[in-house]
Amino acid sequence: MNVKTDDIRYHSMCPQCSKYLGEYSNTVNSKKVCTCDSIVDGSAIDSLFIDINIESQIRKLFANPVVQKYLEHQPQQNQNDDTFKDVFDGKVHKEYEKKDGSKWNYRYTFNTDGCKAADHAHLSTWLINIMLYELPKEMRRKYMILAGL
Repeated sequence: MNVKTDDIRYHSMCPQCSKYLGEYSNTVNSKKVCTCDSIVDGSAIDSLFIDINIESQIRKLFANPVVQKYLEHQPQQNQNDDTFKDVFDGKVHKEYEKKDGSKWNYRYTFNTDGCKAADHAHLSTWLINIMLYELPKEMRRKYMILAGL
């Protein structure tokens, strides 16, 4: 999913005391002074968190003709109550559908996954993704929304 620069916000924390230092519009030449007197460089990767506005990504996703085709049809539930093939087969989901069967309700999940920058590094990167369950299983990962790093 393409993300516009305007949709990205940078946040930093003090690496000394872990206090939240606020938001940056960009990290170039951005420095903040913490209450513990540490000077924090906004571009220092060890104190950076990025969040991404998901509204424009959702609009693009829902405007995609391939995705629209699947959003117009409710996913098929497994008729066998003893097996689960997808989230739609769960008891809670079935009860929810009975109460509010609106076609405008979408199910999604937030996932996070991380990796170390290198074997010897103390830094790691963690992605925060949103996955829409109304898409077929084989398409869900292709059309995930990136919410943050």
